[in-house]
Amino acid sequence: MVGRLLKEKGVYEYIEAAQRVKQLYPEVRFLLVGGTDDNPGSIPGAYVRSMVSKGILEWPGKVNNV
Repeated sequence: MVGRLLKEKGVYEYIEAAQRVKQLYPEVRFLLVGGTDDNPGSIPGAYVRSMVSKGILEWPGKVNNV
């Protein structure tokens, strides 16, 4: 998924889907590309990092060349 890390963009739904799929297919990789934001709907970086540490996501953060 590529986009700003905002609730309105469906990031939580993407992460939930990743968790479900990883239970059945642990070898599947999920990448979340995008940076955190000052927007009130921003997904906290600490939450995303916790999903990375659990092996649910890979998160390179904001990139300039997708």
